[in-house]
Amino acid sequence: MLYKKLTKRVGFTLIELMVTIGVIALLAALLIPAVQAARGAARRTQCLNNLRQYGIALQNYLTTHISFPPGNNGGSTYSPHVQLLEYLELRDLFNAINFTVPASQCVSPLQTTALFSKSSVLLCPADPLPLQTGFQGNTNYAGNSGDGIDRYNNGIFNAGSRVSAAEVSDGQHCTAAMSEWLVGQEGVADPIRSIYQPPDIIGGSVVQVADFVLKCRNLDGENACVNGPFKGQYWMQGLIYASIYNHLININEASCDNTSTSPVVHAATVSSNHGAGANVAMADGHAVFIKQSINISIWRALGTRNGNEAISDSSY
Repeated sequence: MLYKKLTKRVGFTLIELMVTIGVIALLAALLIPAVQAARGAARRTQCLNNLRQYGIALQNYLTTHISFPPGNNGGSTYSPHVQLLEYLELRDLFNAINFTVPASQCVSPLQTTALFSKSSVLLCPADPLPLQTGFQGNTNYAGNSGDGIDRYNNGIFNAGSRVSAAEVSDGQHCTAAMSEWLVGQEGVADPIRSIYQPPDIIGGSVVQVADFVLKCRNLDGENACVNGPFKGQYWMQGLIYASIYNHLININEASCDNTSTSPVVHAATVSSNHGAGANVAMADGHAVFIKQSINISIWRALGTRNGNEAISDSSY
């Protein structure tokens, strides 16, 4: 009887290889977006936790000093961040600040160690720019100065003065204290990072402020002040755009500046990479994610401490 010698096949056929590659590609297509979404959610959570830390620090500061820290004063006041460092368990960073140097001169070589700190509580991991080597002295977090209509004087961080708990008549639970923004880049125009200038001179009345807002919403990249100040520049300075924002314009819209008017009109706007919204810390210490679809009147009401608005949690 003759027996046919059987040979064992080794390897894949071309068809099997193509099928295997196709399955791997399909799995990658399904898994990569899921991984990216998970990472994005983690970064958003970290930003929210940072703002919770600021909220708790504010409450501890309030207990000790019977007021919130002062805020914007033309850059001559150190930022709320500086005044909260000891309550954020960052005493070493606080001790590194040379308080003999005026806040307006925070870029002095005497402040290099403190100013260029990249502490995690100053930066949001969802914004890659300030995490890069060339970006120094920036912060993704800012204190609320009000609705922007009352010359940024009706928020938690007033111009040069301290706000007591009694002055937050709307209630700390529904008054924004701090939020986040994407840091700007000098020389680069970006719709939600740059500071823009309306093309016309606009005054400071309520009607004219409405006109200012309309013009700000209709700006394009050619109107950006790409060589001027930008959001998050120099976290130690108590200055609008540096460490102070307002609620004049909604989340993820343009920030605008019209310094040719008297009084000056600013729209220092909240922005983020978390999708359609941003994280906000309320004055009582809790933090929430607020969608950019929030009604502008409610957004402005959250920015004021004494506007006599009735705001429920369900409205935002």
